[in-house]
Amino acid sequence: LSLDISHATAPTRTTFIGNLTGLAFIGTGVNVKDVECSIHIKHDYKSGTAVYPHVHWSHIIASPSGNVKWGLEYSVAKGHSQGAFPATTTVYVTQAAAAQYTHQIAEVSDDDAIPSTNLEPDSVIKLRIFRDPADASDTFENNAYLMFVDIHYQSDGKFTVGKVSP
Repeated sequence: LSLDISHATAPTRTTFIGNLTGLAFIGTGVNVKDVECSIHIKHDYKSGTAVYPHVHWSHIIASPSGNVKWGLEYSVAKGHSQGAFPATTTVYVTQAAAAQYTHQIAEVSDDDAIPSTNLEPDSVIKLRIFRDPADASDTFENNAYLMFVDIHYQSDGKFTVGKVSP
């Protein structure tokens, strides 16, 4: 999974710890920062079940205070020319900033999970992850470092042995 950071609203890559850098989503001002990615639904996906995107993040503040609110905008289309990408849906997840350098995972609720409507093996989720520092629910006035985004899903345990899923 690679994150698209080649646009004007992308976050800045800055030092996270030691010589390691990260994508720093600012916590003050009015400028929304975002990244985009595409997620392929693997062949062991259990049909009819929801998918839970979640954000792995951290921060560098010694005495943190406040919440980070991540926005996830998505659209899902089935593979093999079975469907077009519909209008996007946006969900939010808010999490309190834990201790400095803690690996945090902010996962959507059951109500905000991606429904199974367009999900099957080889579906693609187009996903935009953003932070709006002007949002009243985002009270952490420091950088939140995005580590990566992935999904949790139920597996039927059936993997593809041939070219395509049976």
